[in-house]
Amino acid sequence: MKTHPAKFLAVLFFLALTIPACTPVATVPPVPAEVTATVTPAVTITPTPSLRSLNICLGEEPTSLYPYGNLTPSARSVLAAIYDGPMDVSDYTYEPIILEKVPNLEDGDAQVGPVSVTAGSKVVDSTGNVVTLATGTKIRPSDCRADDCAVIYDGSSSLQMDQMVVTFTLLKDLMWSDGEPLTSADSIYSYQLASDNDTPVSKYVIDRTASYEAADDQTIQWWGLPGYIDPDYYTNFWMPLPQHAWSEFPAADLQKLEVSSRLPVGWGPYIIDDWQAGKSIHLVKNLNYFLASSGLPKFDELTFLFEPNGDAAMTELLNGNCDVLDPSVGLDGQVGLLQQMSRDGQAKLLSAPSMTMEWLGFGIFPASYDNGYVLTNNQDRPDLFGDRRTRQAIALCLDRQKVVDTVLYGLSEVPDTYLPSDHPLHNGNVQTYAYNPEAGSKILDDTGWDDTDNNPATPRVSSRVTNVPDGTPLVLRYYTSSATQRVQVRIF
Repeated sequence: MKTHPAKFLAVLFFLALTIPACTPVATVPPVPAEVTATVTPAVTITPTPSLRSLNICLGEEPTSLYPYGNLTPSARSVLAAIYDGPMDVSDYTYEPIILEKVPNLEDGDAQVGPVSVTAGSKVVDSTGNVVTLATGTKIRPSDCRADDCAVIYDGSSSLQMDQMVVTFTLLKDLMWSDGEPLTSADSIYSYQLASDNDTPVSKYVIDRTASYEAADDQTIQWWGLPGYIDPDYYTNFWMPLPQHAWSEFPAADLQKLEVSSRLPVGWGPYIIDDWQAGKSIHLVKNLNYFLASSGLPKFDELTFLFEPNGDAAMTELLNGNCDVLDPSVGLDGQVGLLQQMSRDGQAKLLSAPSMTMEWLGFGIFPASYDNGYVLTNNQDRPDLFGDRRTRQAIALCLDRQKVVDTVLYGLSEVPDTYLPSDHPLHNGNVQTYAYNPEAGSKILDDTGWDDTDNNPATPRVSSRVTNVPDGTPLVLRYYTSSATQRVQVRIF
């Protein structure tokens, strides 16, 4: 969860919403007054409104929809229609969906306070590991946030460490799509499932949790172990799962049972109505959706179609069988066409940040050094990158902006840190390396990489380079996958 997003092409949407025209109201005229017969009253016939439908093409058929299973990107897209929240992220900020608010220290629904610990207590030590407090354990006492104030436990004293407690409050009157009430007990059940050894999810926060319990039907409290001060405390809420529908099954079975992996009960805008293997998943509106009174969702039915071939998905888009192409559809080679269609008003192309950053990595030391071996120069490559100036020169000689403009069609940016430039924690004062081959060449000259024949198409040769034998050519090989965009990057 600590990775940071960089802006790359993430979502390609096409939205063609056709609202059917209303059928004219048919009125049966009354029998004329002069006719002496039994008169039938006038009858106005109101037609049943046409269903509003949306078809979304997925790049693959989900293998499972069990929220704690090994979810594919397409499965996450389907689950987004079944569930809603519990929290969403917008502009790097968490927003509550089925919670009254996001807890925070300022409002008091998240707190840090001292608690007494003694030998045998389960705590988090100064290095962040879960331990049993014993003689020699290094811990941070109450109000200590750094190693310079940590202490070594003597094995007998009673001392105080800080403990976090966070309170989450569900919205009132939430319901599962089958009409059962959704309560804090469903979140507690979810936590218990996540804690089970047969459930394949990270146990990091679970291992550092002292307790997760319900105060009432709407309120849940998370208590961390003493010494665990979690900066992401407000995310320590386990999404509710339907205890009433799943509790009779062991955790290991839920990964493959139909009730949990193919037809899970949710609280979101839609319910799975039918799953045709290899073809589609059909969903209908959830009448128990907590935002139904606001007119949501806008569509009466939703169909996910499986189309693993990007070209075929484009054809389905053009012929109207698909209204939206999901990000799971491989469209690396279609971005230019989609941009042109967007300019022509034939489609709408949307891009969004993802949790991915593309990077080119240089091993400062030869790979064999990583295993503790130090080989001689005639058995391994020289230390080409030991001088940081050489690495800086290479950065200056890479036209990364051209890659963004050409390969990524300008839909991204050249990252200068692990955080994108619009992130509130982005540091705008870091050293950057804009494309400047003249400056890069000058640095290579200064470090001893000589352009002996004045021909940029031939390798430079070492002379006076630290830890590199004279006469060594500066030749680098670029290894990557066969993905379209990565192959295109090789040109630059």
